[in-house]
Amino acid sequence: MLIDPVRGLLGHEDLGMFYYAWVIPGMAGVGILALLFLGFLLRLPSSTRWSFLAAGTIYLGGAIGIEMIGGRYGEAYGFENLTAQLITHLEESMKMAGMIVFIHALLRYLAEQCPKVEFLIAERNQSRFNVLTSEPKKMRAIP
Repeated sequence: MLIDPVRGLLGHEDLGMFYYAWVIPGMAGVGILALLFLGFLLRLPSSTRWSFLAAGTIYLGGAIGIEMIGGRYGEAYGFENLTAQLITHLEESMKMAGMIVFIHALLRYLAEQCPKVEFLIAERNQSRFNVLTSEPKKMRAIP
Protein backbone atom coordinates (compact mmCIF):
# COMPACT_ATOMS: atom_id res chain seq x y z
CA MET A 1 0.00 0.00 0.00
CA LEU A 2 2.98 2.31 0.45
CA ILE A 3 4.60 1.64 -2.92
CA ASP A 4 2.51 4.01 -5.06
CA PRO A 5 2.44 6.98 -2.63
CA VAL A 6 6.20 6.79 -2.03
CA ARG A 7 6.87 6.34 -5.77
CA GLY A 8 4.83 9.49 -6.35
CA LEU A 9 7.12 11.39 -4.00
CA LEU A 10 10.28 9.99 -5.63
CA GLY A 11 9.15 10.26 -9.23
CA HIS A 12 7.99 7.26 -11.22
CA GLU A 13 11.05 6.63 -13.39
CA ASP A 14 14.35 4.86 -12.78
CA LEU A 15 13.93 4.18 -9.08
CA GLY A 16 16.59 1.45 -9.13
CA MET A 17 17.04 0.01 -5.64
CA PHE A 18 13.86 1.80 -4.58
CA TYR A 19 11.63 0.26 -7.27
CA TYR A 20 9.74 -1.27 -4.35
CA ALA A 21 9.39 2.09 -2.67
CA TRP A 22 7.88 0.65 0.52
CA VAL A 23 11.43 -0.16 1.67
CA ILE A 24 12.08 3.51 2.53
CA PRO A 25 9.33 3.80 5.16
CA GLY A 26 10.04 0.16 6.03
CA MET A 27 13.62 0.99 6.97
CA ALA A 28 12.42 3.97 9.00
CA GLY A 29 9.94 1.72 10.80
CA VAL A 30 12.65 -0.85 11.55
CA GLY A 31 14.85 1.89 12.97
CA ILE A 32 12.08 3.17 15.23
CA LEU A 33 11.21 -0.35 16.43
CA ALA A 34 14.90 -1.07 17.05
CA LEU A 35 15.09 1.94 19.36
CA LEU A 36 11.87 0.97 21.14
CA PHE A 37 13.04 -2.62 21.73
CA LEU A 38 16.66 -1.81 22.57
CA GLY A 39 16.04 -2.00 26.33
CA PHE A 40 14.29 -5.34 25.96
CA LEU A 41 17.17 -6.75 23.92
CA LEU A 42 19.78 -5.51 26.39
CA ARG A 43 18.01 -7.27 29.29
CA LEU A 44 18.07 -10.65 27.51
CA PRO A 45 20.82 -13.17 28.15
CA SER A 46 23.72 -12.66 25.76
CA SER A 47 23.18 -15.83 23.70
CA THR A 48 19.47 -15.07 23.26
CA ARG A 49 20.17 -11.44 22.35
CA TRP A 50 22.66 -12.44 19.65
CA SER A 51 20.31 -15.11 18.32
CA PHE A 52 17.45 -12.58 18.10
CA LEU A 53 19.73 -10.11 16.34
CA ALA A 54 20.95 -12.79 13.92
CA ALA A 55 17.35 -13.80 13.16
CA GLY A 56 16.35 -10.17 12.56
CA THR A 57 19.37 -9.56 10.36
CA ILE A 58 18.64 -12.61 8.21
CA TYR A 59 14.93 -11.76 7.97
CA LEU A 60 15.42 -8.07 7.18
CA GLY A 61 18.30 -8.85 4.84
CA GLY A 62 15.82 -10.78 2.75
CA ALA A 63 12.73 -8.63 3.25
CA ILE A 64 14.44 -5.32 2.58
CA GLY A 65 17.95 -5.96 1.24
CA ILE A 66 17.19 -8.62 -1.35
CA GLU A 67 13.89 -6.88 -2.16
CA MET A 68 15.92 -3.80 -3.13
CA ILE A 69 18.27 -5.89 -5.28
CA GLY A 70 15.29 -7.62 -6.89
CA GLY A 71 13.61 -4.30 -7.62
CA ARG A 72 16.70 -2.92 -9.27
CA TYR A 73 17.20 -6.05 -11.35
CA GLY A 74 13.52 -6.30 -12.29
CA GLU A 75 13.30 -2.68 -13.33
CA ALA A 76 16.36 -3.08 -15.57
CA TYR A 77 15.77 -6.56 -17.04
CA GLY A 78 12.16 -7.48 -16.28
CA PHE A 79 10.63 -9.84 -13.75
CA GLU A 80 9.82 -12.79 -16.00
CA ASN A 81 13.21 -14.48 -16.20
CA LEU A 82 15.20 -17.04 -14.25
CA THR A 83 17.46 -14.55 -12.48
CA ALA A 84 14.52 -12.50 -11.20
CA GLN A 85 12.83 -15.67 -9.96
CA LEU A 86 16.04 -16.77 -8.21
CA ILE A 87 16.32 -13.38 -6.50
CA THR A 88 12.72 -13.73 -5.30
CA HIS A 89 13.46 -17.26 -4.11
CA LEU A 90 16.50 -16.02 -2.17
CA GLU A 91 14.42 -13.26 -0.59
CA GLU A 92 11.70 -15.63 0.56
CA SER A 93 14.24 -18.22 1.75
CA MET A 94 16.01 -15.62 3.87
CA LYS A 95 12.73 -14.56 5.47
CA MET A 96 11.89 -18.17 6.30
CA ALA A 97 15.40 -18.81 7.61
CA GLY A 98 15.16 -15.73 9.83
CA MET A 99 11.90 -17.01 11.30
CA ILE A 100 13.43 -20.45 11.90
CA VAL A 101 16.42 -18.93 13.72
CA PHE A 102 14.04 -16.79 15.81
CA ILE A 103 11.82 -19.76 16.73
CA HIS A 104 14.93 -21.76 17.66
CA ALA A 105 16.16 -18.90 19.86
CA LEU A 106 12.76 -18.63 21.55
CA LEU A 107 12.59 -22.36 22.24
CA ARG A 108 16.16 -22.38 23.57
CA TYR A 109 15.32 -19.43 25.86
CA LEU A 110 12.17 -21.21 27.03
CA ALA A 111 14.18 -24.36 27.78
CA GLU A 112 16.64 -22.31 29.85
CA GLN A 113 13.95 -20.43 31.79
CA CYS A 114 11.40 -23.23 32.21
CA PRO A 115 13.17 -26.59 32.29
CA LYS A 116 9.89 -28.49 32.58
CA VAL A 117 6.85 -27.75 30.45
CA GLU A 118 3.81 -29.99 30.44
CA PHE A 119 0.93 -30.06 27.99
CA LEU A 120 -2.45 -31.60 28.67
CA ILE A 121 -4.38 -32.67 25.61
CA ALA A 122 -8.04 -33.40 26.24
CA GLU A 123 -11.01 -34.50 24.22
CA ARG A 124 -12.79 -31.82 22.25
CA ASN A 125 -16.09 -32.18 24.08
CA GLN A 126 -14.51 -31.96 27.52
CA SER A 127 -15.09 -28.67 29.31
CA ARG A 128 -12.26 -26.31 30.10
CA PHE A 129 -13.02 -26.64 33.81
CA ASN A 130 -12.47 -30.39 33.73
CA VAL A 131 -9.26 -30.07 31.74
CA LEU A 132 -7.73 -27.71 34.29
CA THR A 133 -8.54 -29.72 37.42
CA SER A 134 -5.77 -31.65 39.07
CA GLU A 135 -7.79 -34.86 39.17
CA PRO A 136 -6.37 -37.52 36.89
CA LYS A 137 -8.82 -38.26 34.11
CA LYS A 138 -8.85 -41.15 31.72
CA MET A 139 -8.55 -39.66 28.26
CA ARG A 140 -8.58 -41.21 24.86
CA ALA A 141 -6.32 -40.15 22.02
CA ILE A 142 -7.71 -37.68 19.51
CA PRO A 143 -7.38 -39.03 15.96
